[in-house]
Amino acid sequence: MRVSQAVRVGKVTIGGGHPVVVQSMALGGSGSFDRDMQEVLALAREGSELVRVAINSDESIKVIPDMVDVLVKHGFDEKMIVGCGQYEVARLLRDYPTCAAALGKIRINPGNIGFGDKRDKNFEEVIEFAIKHDIPVRIGVNWVVLDKVLVGSSWTIMRIFRCQNLLMMLRQRL
Repeated sequence: MRVSQAVRVGKVTIGGGHPVVVQSMALGGSGSFDRDMQEVLALAREGSELVRVAINSDESIKVIPDMVDVLVKHGFDEKMIVGCGQYEVARLLRDYPTCAAALGKIRINPGNIGFGDKRDKNFEEVIEFAIKHDIPVRIGVNWVVLDKVLVGSSWTIMRIFRCQNLLMMLRQRL
C-alpha cells in the first residue's frame, strides 16, 4: 500500500491509511443556483463525502457560502465543498476572500492556473490564501491541463521515449 499523509477536510480524513473517501464533481454552471444546489445535494445524499464544484467565475465563488448554508441545513458537513480552481482562481480568491474561505478544500492543476509568468504568481497566491485560511490544497496533474509551452518543447522527447503522460506529469510537478 502506498504511504500518504492524512489530510483533514472538515469531518473527513483523506489518506494516511484511512478508508477511501467518495468525492464527486458537480456539473454545475446551469446559471440557476437552485438547480446547481439540487445537484450538489443529490450527490451528498447518494454518499459523496466531498463535492467538487468549478470555481471559474465571480458567480461561481459568490454562491459558495449559500451552498454551505443549504448543506448544513440538510445535515451535511460545512466543509464538504471542494473548489476546483481554474484560470481565474487566484483572482477569485483575492476578490472574494470571505466566500472562498467557506471552501473545505481547493483543487488546482498547475497547467491551468495560468500560463507563462502568471502561472507561478497565481500558484503562489492560491497556496498563500490556503495557508492563511487553513484550507487543504490538492495539486493534480493530468494530460489535458499540462502547460502548453511545456508540451510543445517536449513533444520530440515524448515520442522518442513513448512515455507522454509520465514525462509531462513529472516535469509539471517539478
